[in-house]
Amino acid sequence: MAGAWTDTAWAETVYPKRAIELVVPYTAGGTSDLIGRIVAKGLSERLKVPVVAMNRAGAAGTLGMKVVANSPADGYVIGIGGSTNLGIAPLLMVPPPYDAVRDFTPLVMAARAPFVLVASPQSNFKSMEELVAFGKANPNKLNYGSSGVGSSHHLATELFTRSTGFQATHIPFKGGSENVAQLMSGTVDFMFESSSSILPQVKAGKVRALAVSGAERLPEISDVRTAKEAGVKDFVVESTIGVVAPAKLPQEVHKILLTALRETMSDPSVRDAIDRTGSGAPPLGNDEFSSRLRDDAQRWRKVIAEAGITGG
Repeated sequence: MAGAWTDTAWAETVYPKRAIELVVPYTAGGTSDLIGRIVAKGLSERLKVPVVAMNRAGAAGTLGMKVVANSPADGYVIGIGGSTNLGIAPLLMVPPPYDAVRDFTPLVMAARAPFVLVASPQSNFKSMEELVAFGKANPNKLNYGSSGVGSSHHLATELFTRSTGFQATHIPFKGGSENVAQLMSGTVDFMFESSSSILPQVKAGKVRALAVSGAERLPEISDVRTAKEAGVKDFVVESTIGVVAPAKLPQEVHKILLTALRETMSDPSVRDAIDRTGSGAPPLGNDEFSSRLRDDAQRWRKVIAEAGITGG
């Protein structure tokens, strides 16, 4: 019947009828890229159309996200977004390239990874409490490394030192590998590093793990307490990666994408593949991605303002 053509009928008949682009806003080979390709494969199998992971790197991941934000809201361009390119980087740019809440439709969280507080093997710190006590007694004598000004590592450490009440000197490096190397050599005293990157060095005894920033301990280093367990109230920091679409996605397209993504994230083979990247697949039925993005933006905006951090 003419006039009985509903949005549901349109979506089921028309969407998707061609390839979908999944924008990965970082270079090939990194964690976001690996997860993006895992998700793209699972989504393609369920939607029965090609889902092509396209690397559009640059500007701390904001270049690719700007492509997503400016694309038509028809479900044919989606992207990999998360803590850094949605929660931090836009806050350090003038003008901001987009509004992380207003300009996107969050779909699902695909992975999450805590940071590990690690100390130089040359230091005498055997626990988080010893590090904090020394820092309080010796303001600015300790230094910490990060992968750059305004990086998630930098902001996590700023939040930690402010939460525990001591001051330390920030030494930014050009990337995570240089940061870790300087820690192992003793050039820096401590740092927060993503669990996926630092666990091999912890297991090899090249750095000393003092605490985990997540809500739970890591199975790989189960003897290392969370910062919250060790007494830092409300300190839970995790890097998140998820799938987003442009804002104002039609309801039925949203429904089809969301169903396919939830099925993908419930697939044991997908979850196992994500776990092997060093990040963890979120709990089944986890739908907190949207609220996590909002909370992250609020938290990091406050830290950036209080610490006087500007884009570097």
